[in-house]
Amino acid sequence: MRSSGLAVTYGLGSALFGGTAPLVGALLTQRTGNPLLPAYYATTMTLVAAIAVLLIRETAFQPLDAGSPRADEVVRR
Repeated sequence: MRSSGLAVTYGLGSALFGGTAPLVGALLTQRTGNPLLPAYYATTMTLVAAIAVLLIRETAFQPLDAGSPRADEVVRR
């Protein structure tokens, strides 16, 4: 189940953002006439992703059912 959720999320993200990136780049260049604008777009998206990664809370070694009483017992051991 976890692998399926990861695969679907990764596939949708790749299709939505990676698949439309050439179209957005071509539109930006065509509309503005600036051939460097797609590079600025890619840089901006990279900065947004880097900030998101830095703000994500680390959940390694946490039980999946952290709210249950049994999970607290596992963490104490």
